[in-house]
Amino acid sequence: MQLNLTTDYALRILLYLGAKKEMASAAEIAEKCDVPRTYLYSVEGKLRSGGLIKTVRGSGGGILLAKAPSRIRLYDVYVLTEKKALAAPYLEAPTEPRNPGEKNLFAAYRELQRINERYLKEVTISSLLKEE
Repeated sequence: MQLNLTTDYALRILLYLGAKKEMASAAEIAEKCDVPRTYLYSVEGKLRSGGLIKTVRGSGGGILLAKAPSRIRLYDVYVLTEKKALAAPYLEAPTEPRNPGEKNLFAAYRELQRINERYLKEVTISSLLKEE
């Protein structure tokens, strides 16, 4: 499984906001999370549309979490930022397998999908912020 850059940036932003526990400016987030400012606005839009962050406009405004870090799962971010299936785009086997073992291969893809989704639903922003 390979995550795209948008997902990585989104998670970095959420982790920063979760650790900070208060509003931060876009400039601060861009600098601290090493996210290009122009890209930040795109990621911000996805996170805002998914209800994970709120933005406050105007003087003294900024970005803050819309939910407690314990209620933001990696899966929530994944569905907002990724376009492809977790395991493979070939989750449904053809009605007539073309090659030996193909039916079992598609079953393995589906199981990998299930395992990945379950894991992503278990991990939260707060669990990632816990000290080791």
